[in-house]
Amino acid sequence: MIRGAPAAAPPVERSWPAVAARAEARLRRLAPGALFDAGRDGLLALAGVPVPGAEAPDLEAELARLGAEEGVAFGLSVPATGAACGRRSVREAAEAARIAQALERGGGALAYDALGAYKYLVHLSLDDAPRDRHWTAIERLLDYDARRSTELVTTLERYLHTRRSVTTTARELYIHPNTLRQRLDRIEQLTGLDLAGEDLLALELAVKLVRLER
Repeated sequence: MIRGAPAAAPPVERSWPAVAARAEARLRRLAPGALFDAGRDGLLALAGVPVPGAEAPDLEAELARLGAEEGVAFGLSVPATGAACGRRSVREAAEAARIAQALERGGGALAYDALGAYKYLVHLSLDDAPRDRHWTAIERLLDYDARRSTELVTTLERYLHTRRSVTTTARELYIHPNTLRQRLDRIEQLTGLDLAGEDLLALELAVKLVRLER
């Protein structure tokens, strides 16, 4: 199942019906035989599961490219078969699309089975999340990123995900380790956090919750 919704910050303002029509046309080429339901605020597609061994396009990569070009956030459910899985697939695709709106603000695609902790946090009431110093720090970084077109929050999230591994984080972000260290120093200067001594889980959850709330 695929769910598409307008990105939070599309490259340019566009008419959703026109965007949905173009997205549907391209999806039909990617997934012949798919069934579509386009509404005023979203697009739902039921695509067949590829036959094992058959050559098939990398659907997630193609959707990520399409989403970035058209300003659409796509979510993909876990592949499943049988009518009993239908409701779960719709929910998974919708949740993945919602998180894609938060993380891929210009448009992109995320698969449900690659969401990590986000798949649990999306069910929480953000009004009940603690507004502690970690929350305040991440809000400050997001504001800084928005003003300066930097990627400090993304850098921090990846750094926490790799359990503070400079080498692994730099490789995954395609930057030099010294560049990463400079970003980490900047994060500490802006927030007052001590990244070497902070509670990893608490800080990582704060990053994810604030991004969803935004």
